[in-house]
Amino acid sequence: MRSLIRDLLLLLGYLLHHNKRSKVIYYHDVNKKYTDMGTPLSVIESHIEMARQSGFSIVDKISAEDRQIMICFDDGWKGLYDNKMFFVNLGVFPTVFIAVDLIGTDGYMSISQIKEMMDLGYHFESHAWSHTGLHLHTGKDLAHELSDSKEWLEKIFGKPFEAICFPQGNYTNEVIKESIKAGYKELYSSTNGAYNQLLKSDDLICRNLVQDVDKRQFKYIIMGDSPVVRNKRIKQHNFS
Repeated sequence: MRSLIRDLLLLLGYLLHHNKRSKVIYYHDVNKKYTDMGTPLSVIESHIEMARQSGFSIVDKISAEDRQIMICFDDGWKGLYDNKMFFVNLGVFPTVFIAVDLIGTDGYMSISQIKEMMDLGYHFESHAWSHTGLHLHTGKDLAHELSDSKEWLEKIFGKPFEAICFPQGNYTNEVIKESIKAGYKELYSSTNGAYNQLLKSDDLICRNLVQDVDKRQFKYIIMGDSPVVRNKRIKQHNFS
């Protein structure tokens, strides 16, 4: 029943709010060797094919209001590393959000593997330090999650880390304020919508979870909108 309701909401969003506004989509891993959140390569390939057939370009970073798709992966699972050439061969270079505490642990990419991915053209950004909900942290603890992780990642990988994706999608007003103070220029949420459909005083970027949708549902997402689902996600993740 839940699946049927979601499918209906996606269809209604496609029919009532049809558009080709640029969007950020995200997954967690490739296949299911390391996590149940993995998406089969065949499904991801069908998504990329559908995006291109629908007139969207797959880009490293959104630079236009319409017809662009940016692909992200959260956490830094090793399945993406195992299948790294799949994306390279398609001319696609996703952004991967990594948490310091997860690097090199069971099922996650190591420092050397991340550097290898960077050399291939993949992009890496921050997923904070401990991968716990940032709404649970305040003061010096929150500064550690945001500022210390940014500093550590930049030191280890020798490049600026200017974007952050909030672990579990959770945030507060303080989290947003401290993220900007820490030097992050792009704050990615887990709330669906177009890239330029910014939330919370124009500070948060929308992203659309597509790891468990088929090709038809994917079309509904990239060419539609669902205000009902978006409002539900905002209430779910905003702990201000």
